[in-house]
Amino acid sequence: MRFYLGILAAAVVIFFWGFAIWGNLAAQIGMLKPLPDEEPVVKAIVETKPPTGVYIYPMGGAEMAKLTGEAKDVAEKGLQDKMKAGPIVRLFINTAGSPPMLEVLATGFLHMLLAAAIMATLTRCVLSWAEFKARYAFVVSVAVFAAIWIDLSNAIWMRAPWDHQLFIAGYDVGGWILAGFPIAWGTRSDVA
Repeated sequence: MRFYLGILAAAVVIFFWGFAIWGNLAAQIGMLKPLPDEEPVVKAIVETKPPTGVYIYPMGGAEMAKLTGEAKDVAEKGLQDKMKAGPIVRLFINTAGSPPMLEVLATGFLHMLLAAAIMATLTRCVLSWAEFKARYAFVVSVAVFAAIWIDLSNAIWMRAPWDHQLFIAGYDVGGWILAGFPIAWGTRSDVA
């Protein structure tokens, strides 16, 4: 029972951490900004009617991959010039819109519950015999590893702004610093 209570408490902690960070702090410090002069941008997207997907500019695409010789060299130089000059854009388009907020919150909580269950299971499998501080350090270490690998890769490979990706990494690690307490508490072995 203690194991499951730890998982539930960790998910609740992360859920409310998300409210504090994304519902309050992110907008206040400028991590989330409205699109400047959004009407012509949105109009262009609506008129173009792209299907749901992720779009990147500049990008060579499949047609460039088929080129050979001098034509390929010219196309690659043109792409590199565009990348160097900017802007670099990664655009997520969802033509279906968004479900009601209650559904988003419920799905988000289930996502957090699943993540907490996986983290607790890993912790229990590896360190159920260890002291609380070792189990807690394990949770935080896994979070730091994941943030470095996942969050910072967007800044490196996808050219996302570093301040934004560092903010996301801080959010991720901060949530697990807090959730590490109930997980470490719940994963203690009852064997003496």
